[in-house]
Amino acid sequence: MRKKYAEVEKVLMAEMAKNLKSVLEKKKVTQKELAEKTGLSTSAISDYTNAKTLMSPGNLQMICDALDVAHGDIDPTFRGSAQIKESSPQYLTGEALGELPIENLHIHNLTRNGKPLTDDQKKRLVQILQSAADLLDQ
Repeated sequence: MRKKYAEVEKVLMAEMAKNLKSVLEKKKVTQKELAEKTGLSTSAISDYTNAKTLMSPGNLQMICDALDVAHGDIDPTFRGSAQIKESSPQYLTGEALGELPIENLHIHNLTRNGKPLTDDQKKRLVQILQSAADLLDQ
């Protein structure tokens, strides 16, 4: 008999399933291949991709290692809140990144060892980034 999940867990499972399917497709890895790489059963992988089971932290780690992706690529709780995600630029490269003033960088959803940065750590990181940007301008 399957565990009964709370509504918030069901929403999380659906998002993780969608993300896992997307990563598998991008990486051209089948569920069976992922099972072989991780040592998990094919039925467990199927349950994750069909949002039937909530992935344990240990299994998430094995899957991320096998697919060579960050935790946040599969589990949205590693990305920060949805509001921060929607309001922050995510994939800036090339000219777009060069034109973005450092003051506009949002560092709300950065973590260290899975824990959100403290306000002091954020301030120090901004100082480091500003110093690095100044060195690039020299």
